[in-house]
Amino acid sequence: MVHIITDSTACVPASTLKEFAGQLHVVPLKIILGERSVDEPTMTARSVFDYVKQTKSFPTTSQPAPGEFIEVFERIVSAGDTAVCVTLSSSVSGTYGNAVRGAEMVGKGKIFVVDSRSSSGGQWHFVQQALVLAGQGVSAADIHAQLTVLSKRNHIYILVDTLEYLHKGGRIGAASSFFGSILGIRPVLHADNGVIEVLDKARTQKRAMARIVEQMQTLGSLKWVGISHSICPEYAELMKNIIREKFADVPIEISQNGATIGVHFGPGTLAVFAECAQV
Repeated sequence: MVHIITDSTACVPASTLKEFAGQLHVVPLKIILGERSVDEPTMTARSVFDYVKQTKSFPTTSQPAPGEFIEVFERIVSAGDTAVCVTLSSSVSGTYGNAVRGAEMVGKGKIFVVDSRSSSGGQWHFVQQALVLAGQGVSAADIHAQLTVLSKRNHIYILVDTLEYLHKGGRIGAASSFFGSILGIRPVLHADNGVIEVLDKARTQKRAMARIVEQMQTLGSLKWVGISHSICPEYAELMKNIIREKFADVPIEISQNGATIGVHFGPGTLAVFAECAQV
C-alpha cells in the first residue's frame, strides 16, 4: 500500500480521514498559547482569534519534530509499505526539512517527501491528488514526481483584512502596520515558488480581489482554483464569483484556513490557489 502523509496545515476533513483510515495520516503542528501547547487539529482559527481577543496575547506556532514524522514512517516501513509525505511550503516552515530528515533515517527509498510550496487549501489539493493516484496503483516514487511538477504550477495570492497579525509575527514592521491600518490599505501578497512577496496594495476589498484576478489572467490556462478563508465565507463567495466571471469552466473549491494560518495572517484572510496547466 502507498500511504499518504501530510501535516495539519492541510486541514484534511474528518470525513476524508475516516474514509482513508489506515492510509492517510496527519502530523500536527503546534499552537503555542503562552506556556501551553495545543495540536493544531484540536484548535480552529476561530479559537485562535477568540484567544487573542480575550487575552490580548498572540499565539505562535511550532513545526513537528523529526521524531514525530519518524514515528509514523516507522509504522509504515515496518509493514512493508511505502509513503508520500506532503508538507507545507519549506519557505515558511521547517516542517519539510524535518520530514526529509525523518525519511532519510527511516525509509530511504520508501518514504518520499514533497514540498507543496503551498498550505491550507492548496496543500489539501496535493493530498487529494496523491490519494487519487495511490488509488490508481501509481507507485510512491511516481506520485512524488507528479506532485513535484504540480508544485511548480502552483501560484498563491493572499489578501489580509488586518495587518496586526503580520506585524506581531515579525513579517512587517510596526510603522507599516500602523500606517497601513490607518490608511485602510490591504496588501495583496503573492507566493511564487513558495516565496511570499507584496504584489500590490489596495484601498478596498473588492479592488484587491479584482487585482488578484488580473494577475491570475497572466498565468494562461488554469486547471483548478482553490479559495481558503479565515472565518469570512462571504469574502470567499465574493472572490469565487469574481473569479468565475473570467474563468467560467475552471473548478473552484472553497475551504477554511486552520489555526496555523490564523496565527500568522489573522481573521478575514483569503488565500487563492491557482494551478496552471503548464509550468
